[in-house]
Amino acid sequence: LIGMKWILRGREHLEKNESFIIVSNHQSSLDILGMFDIWSIMDKCTVVAKKELFYAWPFGLAAWLCGLIFIDRMNLEKARKTMEEAAESIKTKQTKLWIFPEA
Repeated sequence: LIGMKWILRGREHLEKNESFIIVSNHQSSLDILGMFDIWSIMDKCTVVAKKELFYAWPFGLAAWLCGLIFIDRMNLEKARKTMEEAAESIKTKQTKLWIFPEA
């Protein structure tokens, strides 16, 4: 779309039918394009996003319908509980969880 080329190393890990967590360094909104480029390689994956993105319509609704996990970063206890539930869910459903930790 904009002439960027993505290089994927470790493809064999993403193709496995097991649960794990993908940790990415969030650089810019272009990260989403990289995700789209490799999304089809993974069987089951969901993403953790800040709760505020839910209110960016229509993206937020589409993301929620696709199963994104929204974290309330202003409420530490609630965020921790959401992450614990997500961890349990990915273990039982053998889903990959993609997170972008931010400061």
